[in-house]
Order: sequence, then C-alpha cells, then structure tokens
Amino acid sequence: MKKYLLILTTLALLGGGCSKEEIPETTDGEGSVEFRTTTCSEVDSQTTRAQTSLPDNCKPSGNSFPVHQGGSGTFPDFPQHKEGTATAEYLAEYTTLSEYTAPFMPSGDYTATISYGDPQQEGSTAFCYQGALDFTILARKTIQKTITASLTNSVISLECGEWFKKYYSEAQFTVQTEAGNNFSFTHSSSPDTPIFVKPGSKLLLKGTAVKAQNGVKVEFPQQQIGVTTARTWHKIRIDASQAGQGSISIRLDDTLTEVPPQEIELNPEA
Repeated sequence: MKKYLLILTTLALLGGGCSKEEIPETTDGEGSVEFRTTTCSEVDSQTTRAQTSLPDNCKPSGNSFPVHQGGSGTFPDFPQHKEGTATAEYLAEYTTLSEYTAPFMPSGDYTATISYGDPQQEGSTAFCYQGALDFTILARKTIQKTITASLTNSVISLECGEWFKKYYSEAQFTVQTEAGNNFSFTHSSSPDTPIFVKPGSKLLLKGTAVKAQNGVKVEFPQQQIGVTTARTWHKIRIDASQAGQGSISIRLDDTLTEVPPQEIELNPEA
C-alpha cells in the first residue's frame, strides 16, 4: 500500500532573556503558502558515469504526494518569559497534496516534506520519493513554493549478453536482496525494466542455464555480486566466455564476478 504525506512543522522560540519592557520587533501575523510539486526521476548510473531517467510509469503524480509541514515561527499569543525560552511546535499532515488548502499559519520559518511509497517494500512498483523545502511565512501574504521529490531507493535490472545467448539457449536467474526478497530474470530480460530495492542491500545471484550445443543443464552457484546505493540504477550484465568454455561473467556496474558452471546430474543415484 502506497503512503502519501505532506507534513508542515514549526518550532517557535520566544522570549529568550527578554523582560516585559523589552519586546522585540516582530512580523506578527498570519500568512499562507501554496505548493506545487515536481518529481525528479533522474538517477545515477555507474555503467554510463552519468544520470539516466526512470520510465514515466515509475513516478507518482504531483497531487498524490503526502505533505508534512513544520518549522520555527512567531506566535504572539504565547506568554513572554524573563528567563529561558518558550517553545511551541506546529505540525500539519495531509494524506495527499490535493487535500492541502493553504490555511493561514503564524509568520515564521517552516519546513515542508513530501514523500511517496513504503521504504520497507521492494519490487517493480516499490519506488519511493521524498523532497523537503525550507520557507518563510510572511504576515498577510500568500507565497508560492515548489517542492522537488527525488528517488530514495535503489534500482536493479538484468540482461544477458550476446555471447551468453549463443552459448546457452535458456536461462533462469534469481537475484536475492538482503531483505530476503527474490526477483526472477530470464534469458531475454530487458535492461530497461527496473526493480526497486532498499539502498545499502547486498545482492546475491544464482541461476541455471541450458547449453545450446548439447542441451545439458548447468547451474551457477549463489554469489554475492555487490551492494546497492541509494538513487542509483545498478545494471547487472551476464555474459559467457568468448572462448566457449561455458563460464560466465557477472558485472554489477564495474564489479566483475567470474562464476564456473556446474552440470546438474539428472539421476545422481544412477
């Protein structure tokens, strides 16, 4: 289940060391802010050493973002203190941006946070975005602000190279994350189909394949191939030795892992 949130928060700091006669100048009053959101679907690619864009169906619409708002503001109704500091917290949450109606708020400094998705989930539709913006509410004014949300999780995809496809007629691969989730790929998987996983997760890969020449089925034992990085698209490429020896090379970005095949005995007790 997707989670949408807009949060507005504030912390007011009042009367620090002022006497009743020493009332500081303030911009007391209320104002409001109108938000629009944008989504940055650019992620890093270690393969190309540049940024690449996620498909359009891998980002939420602007009005679907939850909003959190908060910060530090001036509250004239709070009592002054001769010593110490009086504090007050302001927190507003909206399930989606479309529910936000730009209410009047005390003047002061605020932070708005938008977020989308459940960071504990992994899968083809488990993309998570977050963005934050500091702004100042001015008395008797309405301001307009834009919040940009960027991807927070990691992306993986898998493809098989041409030499692998020549040497093996069929293949099944499983990539397991540190959370224990398994994702299946085949001989013809597209490198442009993203799977969203947790950042900082170890990736383990195993698989089976059928030799095109004689139909012998082989397996590739599970190997750790790398660790994911936030806001990065990790492309896994599997290829075979050009010498025709059947061993495969697994590249996760620039990290190379060589894996020898092991023939699967159809009747090990014979």
